[in-house]
Amino acid sequence: MTYTCLGNNQYQVTLTIFRDCYYGSPAAWFDDPASIGVFDANNNFLFQELVGWDPILNDTLDPTLDNECFT
Repeated sequence: MTYTCLGNNQYQVTLTIFRDCYYGSPAAWFDDPASIGVFDANNNFLFQELVGWDPILNDTLDPTLDNECFT
């Protein structure tokens, strides 16, 4: 998770999720909604946001790549 201060006490939050396709449990689905907790500098909980999103259903890349410079 990263955030950017937009000024005037406004922030843009980006949540990036990665999945371990080879060693992770196939029964471990993405949470929807995603739960994001916000804390202050003293680790005191301030609030929670539940962010709905539409996770893709087929998120696994083919493990066989013909070119090691794949982009």
